[in-house]
Amino acid sequence: MLIRHYVWMDYTGGNMDKGERANFSECNVNGLDFSHTDLKYVSFKYADCIGANFSYTSLNRTTFDHANLEDASFKEASLYRVTGDDDYIKNINVPIYDLAYTKDRLQIGCQNHSIVEWTIFSDSEIAIMDINRDAVKWWKEYKEYILNTIKNNPAK
Repeated sequence: MLIRHYVWMDYTGGNMDKGERANFSECNVNGLDFSHTDLKYVSFKYADCIGANFSYTSLNRTTFDHANLEDASFKEASLYRVTGDDDYIKNINVPIYDLAYTKDRLQIGCQNHSIVEWTIFSDSEIAIMDINRDAVKWWKEYKEYILNTIKNNPAK
């Protein structure tokens, strides 16, 4: 399934029938090792992913609606525009950037760092994260809200 998914993602023209988007909805992928793979746009809706390893995986625009992510690992996984299950991966809606977080990681836009790192970044470090927007102004406006949301609604 993943090989056809990679063909689908790499489609640049020609035959539209090449490859297909991977869909693990309602599947049992308990304990599977997806580490170091590209799972952009994959659906895991209602999937059982207990103990699955998503470490160092690109999960951009992947959806985990209603998935069981108990004991799943997301170490250094890219969560850009991911839709979480609202237990182990949570989303925060704020203007400009998409936010997702796990128990120890926070993805804001394309930047993924530990939650601890986000609390101590300097203005100059924030500024270089998005030079096309006023990231420092945005961070000053939303930092307290984001960190309080995470504190009051921690991911498992």
